[in-house]
Amino acid sequence: PNVVALIDVDIDPQRGFLFMVMEHVDGPSLAEYKQGFGRDRKWALDVLQQVASGLTALHAVGVVHRDLKPANVLLVVRPDG
Repeated sequence: PNVVALIDVDIDPQRGFLFMVMEHVDGPSLAEYKQGFGRDRKWALDVLQQVASGLTALHAVGVVHRDLKPANVLLVVRPDG
């Protein structure tokens, strides 16, 4: 939970650059909620807890997210709300 699945990693044979294929997440980014920052602390703490949980899982397997920002945090409503 809280981490986008990595489906494939490869190198483009013509251009030589590395690319990743990740699962599609159908939801807005945290950046789209910028106007509401600071208004709902309970919601913000819940989101921050989930971001921290995702980062903990990544770090446990040696992955460092080098571009963490609101635009890269995607929000979806889970079945449990």
